[in-house]
Amino acid sequence: MALALLTALLLAPVSAWPSGQIRVIAAGVSRTSTQSLSLALTRLGYKTLHAEGFHPKIPLYKEAPELVDMVTKAALKSLQAEDFNVLLPVLAHIERLNVTALVDIPWSAYGVELHEKYPNAKIILTVRDKHSWFQSYWEHFRWGAILPPPPFPSFPITQPFPLTVLYQPFVQYWRLVSQRLQCTAITSFPPRMLSRKDKQDCLDGFEMHIERLKNAVPLESLLIYNIREGWDPLCRFLGVPVPDFPFPREDSYSMIHWKVGPVIFLVVVYLFYGLVLLLLHFILTFQLRKLWRQKRD
Repeated sequence: MALALLTALLLAPVSAWPSGQIRVIAAGVSRTSTQSLSLALTRLGYKTLHAEGFHPKIPLYKEAPELVDMVTKAALKSLQAEDFNVLLPVLAHIERLNVTALVDIPWSAYGVELHEKYPNAKIILTVRDKHSWFQSYWEHFRWGAILPPPPFPSFPITQPFPLTVLYQPFVQYWRLVSQRLQCTAITSFPPRMLSRKDKQDCLDGFEMHIERLKNAVPLESLLIYNIREGWDPLCRFLGVPVPDFPFPREDSYSMIHWKVGPVIFLVVVYLFYGLVLLLLHFILTFQLRKLWRQKRD
């Protein structure tokens, strides 16, 4: 009898699950097709929080716009203190919103801790070729290197992405996420050419993240998943029917993945710095001349 009830619960439709329970934790690092996975989970009926809540095609983006700043600041404090418990009040708020799936950072940075908090949740570890992953991670997170650290003032911009790379709490949070993954050089200010060691450290961090989850999560609760596999392994793992529509392919942030090498990227960034300094010089010169004329008159 008890076994039958347990089986019925595991195979029940997502909408039949009790509210306020995290059922799926996608613990793959950023740039392992987590956006596509978020959309897939959403279409399977999961109420999904992608990263901090930015994704414009996930319903929670409009339902709970407060999440972006709330999650960003809590994640920053948590990573600074190296204390997962700092995120607990935010997780309680997320549960009240009846979220059932967490995807991408900061959640992927705490995959093991989230598994311990939600031991019945399914863990999905998205993977891809590590060298193509590194290229994609660099193209995305390199923008976190352009803003000087505090006490440089923060631009009051939390949305829309990618203007958030000018928002100091978000940039500092990105830097700590990369540091945790051993990819510190990608987001460190000032932007610079990466050495072979920088790249290897990042690749090692990627593999260590995978091994840490494989060692901590029981096999029956863990799916190591390449998004190219499509619906079948995902739906089989989650115990839901395979839908009759195509698997979503998504990268809403592709506008920042400027397909140029590091040399051209750095030249453009430093030209931008030069233009900003030149503009500040003209503004300051104008104001000083104005004050001088006022005193003379």
